[in-house]
Formats: sequence, structure tokens, C-alpha cells
Amino acid sequence: MSVMLISKNKINSIMELDNGLAMNEDEKRAIWYAYVGNITCYNLQYEENVEIDFDWKSQVDFIMDKHIALSELKSLRYNIYTNDGNCFVQQKWIDLMEGVINRFEDKKTEALNDNQVLLSQMAINSKLNS
Repeated sequence: MSVMLISKNKINSIMELDNGLAMNEDEKRAIWYAYVGNITCYNLQYEENVEIDFDWKSQVDFIMDKHIALSELKSLRYNIYTNDGNCFVQQKWIDLMEGVINRFEDKKTEALNDNQVLLSQMAINSKLNS
């Protein structure tokens, strides 16, 4: 697999999500470090010189859906490693980002379960009313 770049706009949008999963400053910093690590891995892997924009508290251009954010975070987690397995992010920051990913996954599972319960109740009510 190849190292893909995750855009700064996506990273900032993820960090600004306000959906009951508010991230603390250390978690935001962990995601930012992963962004920097992603660019470093990309540059090393492909002998490129993509510039790192270190203004990590810039304005957000768009609101990201939490399900897309989860996918982007998982992609970022994968893309902080070169094809040789080199990583330029300390484990403590990776662990913090992993905690955010786990919370997103838990929230997604909770929403899916709530939807399943609702559908089951609707099916029961439909049978009772027929």
C-alpha cells in the first residue's frame, strides 16, 4: 500500500467537530502530530518536499460528518507509517489519537444500535396494528 496525504483542511475539520466527542487539547495535538508525521512519511517515501503548514489552529473551511471523520482518522493512522514501517510520531501521541478513534467508533456503534432498536420497534408496532 502507499502513503497518502491527508489534507490540513480535513485535519482541522476533524479537530473542530462538536458532536459529543469533544477532543481535549492533547488529543487535538496528537492528531496534528499525526498530520505532520503523515507529510514526513510521504516526503520520505516518495522523495518529495511537500511543505508542512504549521499553523494548526487555522479556520475550518467546512463541517465534516462524524462518520467521514472516523474514516479519515483511520486513514491518517495508517498513513503515519512508511512502507518500511517507519513512523515519525511518538507512541504516546498515537495512543491519544487511537483513543479518539475508539470514541468515534463507540459512538457510531451506539447510533447503529439505536437505529436497529427503532427499526425493530417500528416492525413490532406495524405487526400489532395489522
